[in-house]
Amino acid sequence: EIPTTDLLREETGRLAYFLDIRDYPVFPVKELISRYILQLELPAEMHGFAARLVNQQKLEVKYHLHATRKSVPNFEAIAMAYVVILLKLFFGLDDHTERLLSEYAKELSQLIGESHPLFIWDEWVRHIGMKLSELQMKTFIFGQSDIRDVRNVDVFLENYRILSKQKGRFSDNRKR
Repeated sequence: EIPTTDLLREETGRLAYFLDIRDYPVFPVKELISRYILQLELPAEMHGFAARLVNQQKLEVKYHLHATRKSVPNFEAIAMAYVVILLKLFFGLDDHTERLLSEYAKELSQLIGESHPLFIWDEWVRHIGMKLSELQMKTFIFGQSDIRDVRNVDVFLENYRILSKQKGRFSDNRKR
């Protein structure tokens, strides 16, 4: 059974407490935020804004273990929260503002041409949705995310047949 991240953080904290490791080093939240920005394929300019936002908040994720609190903080959630805050600051994220900004960006993009590509929210959402669908498809077909991990060719072929019949389920033909 694969442990959850909550269980891993709790076990890490308990082990650190048992080993009498009381102070953790400062966690590099900025690096984790940058990694998420890269993985989400957001504009590179967001790295600088993220760093400024973290500096403005004077965030120093230093954790001290106590007898009553034996779990390590969820650093990934803290970093992703900063990414969401940045997206909220830039695009509004109210199901209206980001769409309006996308329309403006599309119009402006047509005017200035491809020499200066602009970030268009709707296109990014579609792109990330397609990447997620591809990952789900690979996981569904292979049982893992990598073909080298396929152990049973019959199961692989059966999953592929099922997938090809349901192909519309994985495509991104929905209206947004």
